[in-house]
Amino acid sequence: MVNTGYHKFDTIGKLLPMFPSGFSISSVSGPFLFIFTALAIISGVFLYWRAGRHELYESEFLFDTLIVSAIGALIIGRIFEFVINYSKFQWSLKRLVFFNAYVGLDFYGAFLGAILALFLFLRGTKVSFWSVFDLSAAPLVFAQMVVALGKFAVLRQILSLYYFGLYFLFFWALKRMATKKRFTGFFACFYLVSVGLVDIGLFALRESYTKIFARYPYELIVAFGILFFGVVSWYILSIRSPKEDFKRFFALGLLHGVAIVVKNPNRENLTGLAMMFIGFHGFFRLTIEPRLQEGLVAKLLCKLGLQNRMPEHPLPQGAPGETMAPR
Repeated sequence: MVNTGYHKFDTIGKLLPMFPSGFSISSVSGPFLFIFTALAIISGVFLYWRAGRHELYESEFLFDTLIVSAIGALIIGRIFEFVINYSKFQWSLKRLVFFNAYVGLDFYGAFLGAILALFLFLRGTKVSFWSVFDLSAAPLVFAQMVVALGKFAVLRQILSLYYFGLYFLFFWALKRMATKKRFTGFFACFYLVSVGLVDIGLFALRESYTKIFARYPYELIVAFGILFFGVVSWYILSIRSPKEDFKRFFALGLLHGVAIVVKNPNRENLTGLAMMFIGFHGFFRLTIEPRLQEGLVAKLLCKLGLQNRMPEHPLPQGAPGETMAPR
């Protein structure tokens, strides 16, 4: 990790994941970047309050969630900074506590702390955690967009311009999608997946990054974690059926295998035949009831001469389109 020299404005660069983990800011650029960061926070809070009022939440409740999330972000973000940059703090509790002398706040830790604090706060209420997270998705993207623009304007780093453009597109997409009714948690999951994909996609362009145990890229690992959590949450909250999704997957594999075989009608084309077999087998096992599967397979084997007699109960009673075999 690059040594920051403990400048009092160095912590601003770690407020958002688009920033390299450590960099030095001159006495001229530091205050200007601080202004952009303050503007991002103020605008994000305003957009969150405005979205909450649009959904008929009380202002008192909205500001309570903001205060609780801010406290959780400061505590967990500071602990993450202390653990990740142990060489800077030298495992000293004094350096951990005195924020004014030894500045530093890890964004990912702060984000996790805000989420945990909000989740615990809302457990005692009737308000859904994901509904509040949905309200904060667009404000978070807008705040990150403002800071990216500020960093590009102050430090002239082209990577920040890429972040600004992508977050602008995400913010525009969130506003466009908000015109239709979505399931609770949709916008929060969209934000998590977007942040994860952006951090992974632009990681190679970073000038510096933090290494865990002097080996593993911290930002990249966390980005994959955010992406995984966003995708899993998206799948669960959308009330998807794993069985139906696997049926579609195997059906798609079957169709793709048929297309390969038709395009290249060659006995040596094992790829298409294998995809056809796997697709048909998976779709068959997930679509037909187990007892009905047994009866159909037994009838097929009897007709092919590979089985002498039918099983005692080949088909379930009343199976559509089938008759019970005589005992």
